[in-house]
Parts: sequence; C-alpha cells; structure tokens
Amino acid sequence: MSAPLLVHLRRRWLSWLCMAVLVVGLPVSCGALKYKERELLFRIEPGTAGWYRGLPQDVQEFDIKPASYKAGQNLHAWWWPAARRDAPSILYLHGVRWNLTGQAFRIEQLRAMGYSVLAIDYRGFGQSKGDLPSEASVYEDAHVA
Repeated sequence: MSAPLLVHLRRRWLSWLCMAVLVVGLPVSCGALKYKERELLFRIEPGTAGWYRGLPQDVQEFDIKPASYKAGQNLHAWWWPAARRDAPSILYLHGVRWNLTGQAFRIEQLRAMGYSVLAIDYRGFGQSKGDLPSEASVYEDAHVA
C-alpha cells in the first residue's frame, strides 16, 4: 500500500470500527433482544402449581397435534363439558405465566356458571411441547384449539 493511503486509513480507523460494530452488532443485538423480550413476557413456570389438587373426574385430558406444527410439538388440552348438553362453550387461554394447573380454579368457576370449557396450554407451557412462545405462535395455538 502507498504511504498516503495508510495515513488516510489511520485517520479513519475509528469511523471504520464504529461502522463495522453497527453493521455486525445491531442485527445480533436485535435478535438477542427479541428473544429476551419473549422470555420476559412469557414467564413460564415449570411443573405443577402448588395449589393444584388434580382434575375432577369428568374432565377429559388430551393432546392436539395439528399437521401445521413441527415434529414433537403439541397442545395439551382439558375439555370439561357442562351438565347441560346445549350449554355454550368457552375457549380458555390462561395468559402468559402459569400453565393449566395454575388455572384450575378459574376453569372450575366457569364450569360452575354453566359453560363447557376447553382450556389449552400454549406450546412451551405445561405439558404442551414446543419452543418459547411468541405472539404469532399464541395466535396460532388459539386458532388450532
């Protein structure tokens, strides 16, 4: 390299370094932030809730495995039919923290009001297998249910 070119590059090294950090660091940082945001939003509590005392006898427990899911993914669901056969049904989506075992009391209250209740765990929660949920995957899970 010629001497004037080296002098010019030495003067601009900080500019080149900053540009390289932005070009490489910005996409990597955004990807990490996106994952961390999902992790903070969906505060998955593993295991069974301490106040869970088991399912009532007339609750049917099953897995939903649609073809659109990746291999090994499923939705775990509870179906609790109302005493009346013509009762309206509710799709119960538990929110962003507890799994179904932490929601049994609320589901029981809906059933006591006369509704049939289909409750699901999003993929990644409870006994549902899958990755850390996202807004899109939660919408998809609700649609599948």
